[in-house]
Amino acid sequence: MDLLTRRGLVVAGALIAGCAALAGCAPGGGGGGDAPLPGPAGRLDPIYDFTLAYPDAVVVVAGLSYTGLTLDLEVDFEDASVRDDDLAFRAPVRVVSVVAGGVVQTVVVPQPIVMLGTLDGAHLITDLFGSIQFGTANLVMSLDGLLDADRRTITGSAALFGTSTPGTFAAMRRRRYLIAGSDLASTVGQVATLEVRYDRDLILKENLETISSDPAARVTDGRPFVVNRLSYDNLQGLDPAAAFRTTQEVSTGNGSNPHDVAVLADPAGGAGTAWVTRYEPPYDDLGIFNLDDGALLGNVDLTPYATNADGLPRADRILEHDGLLYVTLEDANRNFTTFGTGRVVVVDPASRDVIDVIDLAGQNPFEALEYAPRTGLIYVGLAGIFPGSASRR
Repeated sequence: MDLLTRRGLVVAGALIAGCAALAGCAPGGGGGGDAPLPGPAGRLDPIYDFTLAYPDAVVVVAGLSYTGLTLDLEVDFEDASVRDDDLAFRAPVRVVSVVAGGVVQTVVVPQPIVMLGTLDGAHLITDLFGSIQFGTANLVMSLDGLLDADRRTITGSAALFGTSTPGTFAAMRRRRYLIAGSDLASTVGQVATLEVRYDRDLILKENLETISSDPAARVTDGRPFVVNRLSYDNLQGLDPAAAFRTTQEVSTGNGSNPHDVAVLADPAGGAGTAWVTRYEPPYDDLGIFNLDDGALLGNVDLTPYATNADGLPRADRILEHDGLLYVTLEDANRNFTTFGTGRVVVVDPASRDVIDVIDLAGQNPFEALEYAPRTGLIYVGLAGIFPGSASRR
């Protein structure tokens, strides 16, 4: 899962864990000569779920008075307005529910609601936004609040235009997960998403896109990808604004068996570069691809850091942290009968050089490689030797 922040507002949302499956336009070998699809679509927009409460508000509906008003709003902060240097942001709003006097109301939204405002450090202020109509009410609101230290919640005061009725609000960043699933027997899999509102309410959306039967789902630089592994050999870029349909397919080379990807943003505004761990010989490297056109820009050779007799590093996961790339090496021979001690190589993407090698306490660093902001540590999962592969040592 990746989190990207800028000026305190989450840019990528609470993003995406993967299971399996993907292929692009069609599940098949990714090393062909077909032109790639256009560059990746926009980044994931962070979604916050807002609860606005006005306990003293009185609303008349069908001749009956209702005391107490609660609004549940979904606010979708547009990534482009959060990522730039302007403090102003733009965020479309969807009304999930309005409750007056404990009764769910049928509301009318005369025109699409867009929240405009500024985020200065942790201080969020909105302009007036609305309207939401029901009974005698025509609700137009504004908010003034603070993000907490971990940037997951926002709390503050909520004003109702034209009244002195006091109100409060609390917002929570929505957790979202991208799931790539397959039965590993067929030639295709499917993409699904799981969203968690208020850390309790689940929203599952299935069968969003067809993918391969051997995938890994990733979100990097705010963009969702499926890494299609052995025999598929490509990256499949998904469009979060179009229900995660495929918008890009980049070949990583026939037989390359890509395992993971990290995307580095282009300061000049291009699509950026994808750094891909290519697991199989004769690749044995980090491949570097231009996401504007899918071209291979170069590579970082990892064979000097393998200790097994066949010289195969078996690069698996990649993590971008603090301007550097951390890459796990399983260090297994061609037949997976000999495993060296697991390693992590540290790559400087500016120079494309390996600047450090870290020997781990066990063997076969497999799949898990995560940075935990709360501890300041990078955690590596060690699988040990797979059953039947070799004797343990």
